[in-house]
Amino acid sequence: MQYQLGLAAYKAMDMDTAIKWLKKAAEPVSDDKMMYMPPVGGQKYGMVTRMPDTNPKPGHPEAQKLLAKIYEEGIGVKKDSKKATRYRDMSLGIRK
Repeated sequence: MQYQLGLAAYKAMDMDTAIKWLKKAAEPVSDDKMMYMPPVGGQKYGMVTRMPDTNPKPGHPEAQKLLAKIYEEGIGVKKDSKKATRYRDMSLGIRK
């Protein structure tokens, strides 16, 4: 849905909104898990802790490609080859 919002804003040339939603769609999604830790050492209660996801799901590849194009060509923003390369690499599955 974030990609669709970004694409609609891009087509309307509302680049601030387009970039906002495309970035949200492009970023990898982590699925942290909550884990119960039982009580230890005389504690009465256990605790719940967050276990980070070591294998996040990749972001939306079309959003990544469109962001690469936007930054490479300077569509509504200043050209930025570093950002263009970052999003292009993300779309190809290259992690840095």
